[in-house]
Amino acid sequence: MQFNRKLVSLFWSVVVLAILVLTWIGLEKAYPDIAAIRYLPDRLFRLVKTLMGNDPLGSGLEAPAVPWELIAAKLLVTLVLIRGLMKIVGSVFRDNVTQLRAALKRRHTIIVGAGRKGRSIATDLREQHGEKAVIIEQQSAHKSSADLRRAGHLVLAGDATSKAMLRSAGALKARQVICFARDQKTGIQVAGRLRELWSAPSAADDNGCDCYVHLDNPRLVDVFLGHDGAHTQAVRLHFFNLQRMMARSLFARLPQELGPVLQDGSVRKLRVDLIGFSLPGQAILLQGLRVLHLGLEHGVEWHVWVDANACSAAREQLVASHPLADRVADIRFHGVDAQYRALLDAQAGEGDGTLCLVICALDDDDASMAAAAEILHATPTGNFPVFARCEDSSGLATLLSGSSQRLKLFGNVQELCTVEMICGELQDRMAQAIHADYLQLVQETAGESSAYKTPWAALNEDARDANRAQADHLPYKRMLAGGDVSQIDEQGLEFLAMIEHQRWAAHRYLNGWRFGPERDDERRLHPSLLPWAELSDGEREKDRDAVRRLGQIQTLGKVVG
Repeated sequence: MQFNRKLVSLFWSVVVLAILVLTWIGLEKAYPDIAAIRYLPDRLFRLVKTLMGNDPLGSGLEAPAVPWELIAAKLLVTLVLIRGLMKIVGSVFRDNVTQLRAALKRRHTIIVGAGRKGRSIATDLREQHGEKAVIIEQQSAHKSSADLRRAGHLVLAGDATSKAMLRSAGALKARQVICFARDQKTGIQVAGRLRELWSAPSAADDNGCDCYVHLDNPRLVDVFLGHDGAHTQAVRLHFFNLQRMMARSLFARLPQELGPVLQDGSVRKLRVDLIGFSLPGQAILLQGLRVLHLGLEHGVEWHVWVDANACSAAREQLVASHPLADRVADIRFHGVDAQYRALLDAQAGEGDGTLCLVICALDDDDASMAAAAEILHATPTGNFPVFARCEDSSGLATLLSGSSQRLKLFGNVQELCTVEMICGELQDRMAQAIHADYLQLVQETAGESSAYKTPWAALNEDARDANRAQADHLPYKRMLAGGDVSQIDEQGLEFLAMIEHQRWAAHRYLNGWRFGPERDDERRLHPSLLPWAELSDGEREKDRDAVRRLGQIQTLGKVVG
């Protein structure tokens, strides 16, 4: 039975108060003359001595006529002293006891980092899977460590990049290690140390261990996975990117938010105003370029709002990482002021037929919420939604989310940092189904590329991304088809096939592919990177077939999930 911390504090406060009262009364009975004012200092002195565990009468043995109040006070003092001793012993030997308990665990989960993300997955692990984790936190006095211990998790203070610390956490018998370190370098180092441990002759567990590491740059994934046979060693490496997971989660919601407006046929252009271009903003822009292909007459315009001094740098950063992004959509960078007047004036200048939405993706929750609040306050009669990134849905977010139906929060860590999302690849279930369907399709024929004809676990990151992009666009195809992709006419088939080609080409452009008369995977050239109108009918038929197979893929996705 667990007691509330407040009740425990109240109990010990009552015990101390009882000691003081009983000692005061007992001294008055033992020494009737002590009630005089001149004995008050002595009386207070004896009270303090009593609290320190000394005999209030000044002798080690009980006198024949000691008042019962003093006897009771001494018993309570003994209880307090025992509790204090246990606290001291527990503080000194807690790490040793925790290491002993961790050493006895088998097939458990180790979490590196006790920050918000680490706490979130620890909570999910306990509540949804009934498992208590071993958590390594470098800051021994981290404010969340006590809460995690009370929840039953084992918390070790130390450096997770140390082989000794990983061994103490039971890494050689762990089922999985999830790294939520404050920087990706630490996570990579943890993965390296883990492999060194498991490569020792004494590490003979046939089940191996899965290691999940957060990596900001998806392009580095293939470098690490391709090093020394990542899929064949005892420690199987998996990389995830929370920024991208957040962006995919956001755009999975948009068909429901925008569908009723887009389906009436009056919208000719979509305008997206993105505030912020740090890692969250970059992930949102790239995901939007991958999936926002809606067949609109004037397409999609992206307006990225950053500090006026950072416009050129942000633009250069996009061009350096994705030089062909402008072939996917119209992308413009602007400077922004604190009141977002330029943004709102630009929106007001849009004519009929333009659907607008605002996405606030600044680094800090408070900054994103403040930007959203400023825009909502300045447009009380506006009809466009405002999405605000908010990792923690409590506090200010709770107040603002109920103040306007136009405000939509996204990026909640508790929704993203779960065992299913990170270890179970929940977001990739449909992508895996698409790849399984592709493998069945090319089983007896020459496929597109040998890089795509391997099982999902062995696919490189580019090939996985191709399947993810196709899977992430499925909700948009369903929206454009009126909800059922299996019941479309020839006109609808041609429309969705054209959009599928645009989506496929966008993914290729973002990954650095260009048009070439002959396909060359090394130089990233492809003959199908042409507008829909210039494609041969044979190439168009590939896109039509991709649309025809959507119903089968959805069914297969349910089986994979």
